[in-house]
Amino acid sequence: MTGDWNGDGKTEIGVYDPVTHQWYLDYNGNGRWDGTPTDVQYWNGIAGAIPVTGDWNSDGKTEIGVYDPATHQWYLDYNGNGVWDGTPTDVQYSNGFAGVIPVTGDWNGDGKTEIGVYDPATNLWYLDYSGNGVWDGTPTDVQYWNGFAGVIPVTGDWNSDGKTEIGTYDPTTNLWYLDHNGNGVWDGTPTDVLYWQGFAGVIPVVGKW
Repeated sequence: MTGDWNGDGKTEIGVYDPVTHQWYLDYNGNGRWDGTPTDVQYWNGIAGAIPVTGDWNSDGKTEIGVYDPATHQWYLDYNGNGVWDGTPTDVQYSNGFAGVIPVTGDWNGDGKTEIGVYDPATNLWYLDYSGNGVWDGTPTDVQYWNGFAGVIPVTGDWNSDGKTEIGTYDPTTNLWYLDHNGNGVWDGTPTDVLYWQGFAGVIPVVGKW
C-alpha cells in the first residue's frame, strides 16, 4: 500500500495483512518498519476485503479503508483514526458488481479522493466523479474504456494537474500504459506515456516519492 500517511506531501509505503487485518504504515517515511509509535499500526478490515487508500476527508493525509467484493461495500476511515467507527463518523458506500477491482483517485480535482471500479472482463472504468459514493451513470459520473486482458489498473496524477488519471500495468511484459492527457483512453506515445519497469510476479504501486 502507498499513501501520504503524515501529510508531508510525499507518498510513503506500507503493507496490509489480509489474514490479521493489520496495517503497518511507514509513518516517518524512511522506507522500513520501525515499530510503534515511530510508525503506525492499525487493525481495520474484514475477511476477504481488499485494502484501499485515499484522502477521504481532504485533510492532506491519506486514510485507509477496505472494499468487500462479496457485498460491494466500501468501508472508509473518514476520521483517520485507523479503525471502523461506523456511520456517520466513518463512511460506507455501496458501489461495484461481481468481478470488479476497486480503484481510488481525485477524479474531479476537489482535493478529496473518490472511489471507482475497473472491470477486467470489459476493460471499463466506472469512476464516481461526483463523489457521492454511488454510480449515477454518465455524464454525472465518468466511464472509460482503457485496458486489455490481464492488465492491472493503476491510478495517479501523471501530469500534475491536480486530478487523478488512470493507467494499466501489464505483468506479462512489465509495461505501464499511463493516460497522461487524462482523456480516459490510450492514445499512444508521445501523447500518453509508456514505461517499462518490473519483473515476474511483482505488484505495481504508485506515489509521489
